[in-house]
Amino acid sequence: MVRDLIAHNAEKGHAFVMTAFRDGLGPHPRSEVKALWRLESEKAQLIVQSASAPERPELLGAVIDMSPAFVPARGDRVEVRISLSCLKTPPSDIPVELRSTLKSVPKKTGKGGRCYRSKQVLVPEEERSAWARRRLERVGLDVDYETLTISRVRYASLGGPRKGIPFVDLRAEAMVTDGAEVEKAVVSGVGRGKNYGLGLLRLRHLP
Repeated sequence: MVRDLIAHNAEKGHAFVMTAFRDGLGPHPRSEVKALWRLESEKAQLIVQSASAPERPELLGAVIDMSPAFVPARGDRVEVRISLSCLKTPPSDIPVELRSTLKSVPKKTGKGGRCYRSKQVLVPEEERSAWARRRLERVGLDVDYETLTISRVRYASLGGPRKGIPFVDLRAEAMVTDGAEVEKAVVSGVGRGKNYGLGLLRLRHLP
């Protein structure tokens, strides 16, 4: 089944979703149409959101609903759901005063970088609540800490021997503090792995 294929290989899920859109979008087709998607396994539903309407939505299966994404205003209270890449870049151990003098060996492209950059790591379990709250605050959402739930870490499989992108499912109630930032997050997604079913911000208005 297509659902099982997507669940076990998000790279193929990305390719499947993009078949619904027009051809000739260039080297970064998902970014071009701002397509975001998420497989709701428990409902056996595929959610696809984009700035440009797909030309062939029927290729994705029976369309249950087609409606504009909800974009709240400042002061609105909302329910937040998102599958978010669970990675962070730890601070470097190199003293600040030395960083400007340290460069990595230039690559063939001629572009060098700072050698003190840290590799991204999985967010430790004891840090995840505070990390999630900060991550949502950056997109204009003030989270009610008591309502925040975070799933166990899962991986968006990319097929083959690669482990994939670690992610968690977040759910919380929040107050919108910056409508413009929330709108950008709704349209463009949040975090890494947008090609692979992550980063789609789903909001529902609360009374």
